[in-house]
Amino acid sequence: MKIFISHSTKDSEICLQVADALREAGHEVFIWQNEVQYSESPLEVIKENIDASDLVIAIITENFINSSWAQAELSAVAFGTKGTSLLPVVVGDIYIPSFIANFQYRKVENVKEVIPAVLSDVLRMSHAENSKNFFEKQVSGTDEAAELAEKIRLLKKALHDNQLTLVCGAGISISSGVPDWNELLARILNKHVLIDDSEISAKDLLARLPSSNLILGKYFRILLKDDFEETVRKCLYEKVWFDELMQPPNPSPLHTDMMKAIIEIARPKRN
Repeated sequence: MKIFISHSTKDSEICLQVADALREAGHEVFIWQNEVQYSESPLEVIKENIDASDLVIAIITENFINSSWAQAELSAVAFGTKGTSLLPVVVGDIYIPSFIANFQYRKVENVKEVIPAVLSDVLRMSHAENSKNFFEKQVSGTDEAAELAEKIRLLKKALHDNQLTLVCGAGISISSGVPDWNELLARILNKHVLIDDSEISAKDLLARLPSSNLILGKYFRILLKDDFEETVRKCLYEKVWFDELMQPPNPSPLHTDMMKAIIEIARPKRN
């Protein structure tokens, strides 16, 4: 069987051992090595060897997750390669990328378990009637529930270890009183660009302008010069400031259930 090993270069030692073990078992193995000189470009060499492989084994470690090159390599296999099976081997307590959720993966506790796990799975694949689809699976409701529980467990662990970062989308900020792009630009136009007796409203003017919001934002930066950042800050948070400072009895947009949960998560947890 022709096998391609996808890995982070920081994990080269264990991955080279995996390659040697597979070769001893009679398989043809390709693993990228920086010190080897190739006549073609690295991308071409890797693509050709992936396309020619029956199986791609991805050794997924913390180093792998932190390598944009390794993840790009893996996603290319998961999304774009026909006729090649994928075996992800997840090492340790790390989050499994969502784009491989439709593939069965091998979970091992540490690098010492990688070689026997790989040899065992490759042997089973070799004896499977339909080896091309051996590692593919349909995600059932039970699998989805187990996957959700695993994600929650890892999130809890990250929070406990003070290693959790929240990246909040527009839905969080808008529900908390922060304007979207169009409303933000209208506020800037109304308060800082248009004159008070203008016969056209800011929203009407925005509708007539053909440029994108990003380009308009750049124009406003030029017009407002040193006042731009302070202007944006005031226009972004004026509703929050108004509710908090001018009308304390009224419920603030910051008091949504979601924002309360985010504030609670962000609050320092001291042991």
